[in-house]
Amino acid sequence: NSSNSSSKRRSCKVFRASSEHIAVPLPEDEVLRFCEGVTHLRPVAGRDCVQLAHVLSHAFAEDTPPATTTTVHHEPSALERARRMLPAMFTSMELRNAFTIYVQYILSGCLDPDFFDSIESTHDAYWEQPVNMVRNVLENRKHSGAASGCWNAAFHCAVEAQPDLLVKKVNYQGSDCEACHRQCRNATMKFQLSGPLYNRKTLRTVREEEEAAAAEGEGGCVKATADSEEDDVAVFLLGKMCAKRGQIYHQLHHFPFHLAEKCRQQVSRLAPRGLDNSEIIATLMDKQHWINSLFHDLEEMMRNVDKFLS
Repeated sequence: NSSNSSSKRRSCKVFRASSEHIAVPLPEDEVLRFCEGVTHLRPVAGRDCVQLAHVLSHAFAEDTPPATTTTVHHEPSALERARRMLPAMFTSMELRNAFTIYVQYILSGCLDPDFFDSIESTHDAYWEQPVNMVRNVLENRKHSGAASGCWNAAFHCAVEAQPDLLVKKVNYQGSDCEACHRQCRNATMKFQLSGPLYNRKTLRTVREEEEAAAAEGEGGCVKATADSEEDDVAVFLLGKMCAKRGQIYHQLHHFPFHLAEKCRQQVSRLAPRGLDNSEIIATLMDKQHWINSLFHDLEEMMRNVDKFLS
């Protein structure tokens, strides 16, 4: 009827807004395969987004409801399943695009210590919106599922302070979980935190910031506490559930710092080439396989979180 036709035209218009019309409809199984390929949390390049818009716009325009009004129980068609995938599909694409800019943001901060402050003061939408999207994805999962209200302050602070973690099973020695102190939670997991203290805003270690301040003549000599802070190790004996929650929380909380470490490693490899900052950023942002591997790390972590919460 006319309302169905109007609805299909509106959908078609959305998908065709920035792409050319394909005159030949694709088989349903090809549409589904393409949809499944991008919804299984794989990185999606910009050209693939355009291709997806082509495929779905024409396929949905050709998709018509069955003529019969008889209620029949049947398996959903390929296009019906593809249509159901759309929200997750475009959410994945949006996150992929935001993450690419987020990597550029971290790289820029690695090269210019004042970059983060300058972006924060200008509220540049190019940076602010994608960066906030990635941050929100991490924070929402961290607080909605990983965090526990039963953790004591000492454990919570230690988890947030040190970026390196080692978890291993130990023999039960009759003690309760040192994170929640519940008597029913037998401590069978060793939760060992280590690594340097760092600034959550700049993603630089305390030692790096003190050295930078000393080099600029602002902080005198590097504080003697910096080395000892990096060598500090905090150990907790936990129950199985708190250990798993703590591990997930720790991964989410320190993801930006570990991403910055990977960016710094890439920058250092380009140092001998004598490139300026803009050339270094352009060179690294052109390395799609590297960007893809970083995004895969994020997705893998998200899958593990969702699996734990399901």
